[in-house]
Amino acid sequence: MIALSIAFYLKSYLPLSVYELFVKGVTDRYRLKFHVVKTVFNFSLLLLSIVLSLVVFGIVEKADMSTFGGFPDVIRRGGVYIGTVVTTLVNGELIMLCGKLIGKGMSFEPRFQKLYAKLVTEDKDKNEERK
Repeated sequence: MIALSIAFYLKSYLPLSVYELFVKGVTDRYRLKFHVVKTVFNFSLLLLSIVLSLVVFGIVEKADMSTFGGFPDVIRRGGVYIGTVVTTLVNGELIMLCGKLIGKGMSFEPRFQKLYAKLVTEDKDKNEERK
């Protein structure tokens, strides 16, 4: 459901949120595939959240890390479970797949042509200024 909703959001002409805008900017600038950049970005944020939760909550000092089973226990207590990891790894691909599927069956023409023209013009002006 998350991947499907993000695919719909990306197909619309509404302004993107900061993290989606960052991923789109990197893909446009370096001509990379969106789903690859999205997966790498999500995974880097996941790693950052794990490190911060371990440091901020002091779980590393309290847990017994001498056994192999210690680290997964530390991550669970920090709030990151296997579902978070799996979603992070597959979400980029699922968004791409959902985007292709909804693009085949639906048209995403803007209803408010004047607003769309203004948004597209502003985006083109900003891109030209960067060059």
